[in-house]
Amino acid sequence: MVSLTCTVEGSRPAASITWFNRSREVEPQPPASRDLMSDATYRTSSTLVFIASRHDHQGDFCCQGLNEVQKLQNQPPLFQIVKLDVLCKSPFFGFLYIYVKITHRCP
Repeated sequence: MVSLTCTVEGSRPAASITWFNRSREVEPQPPASRDLMSDATYRTSSTLVFIASRHDHQGDFCCQGLNEVQKLQNQPPLFQIVKLDVLCKSPFFGFLYIYVKITHRCP
């Protein structure tokens, strides 16, 4: 099981978070939580949970944060990308495991 968490802090109004697997939007999107901070900005967080397979090897998972002000001002969304290494042992040798390693991050 793989769990990737995306957090957008300091946004006003609160940001929405969208997950992408490679360039395709993940469906259904996981729910996001929004917290009002003491400085009147918001922290939005979303966690994508999935079972990795060999098809996810070297796949880019992207978290995109965007709020209404960015949309109105035609500003680009904030994003972070993680590349997964999925390493599998053959079940013919008596066991199977999947190891996921985050190898690359982009601001």
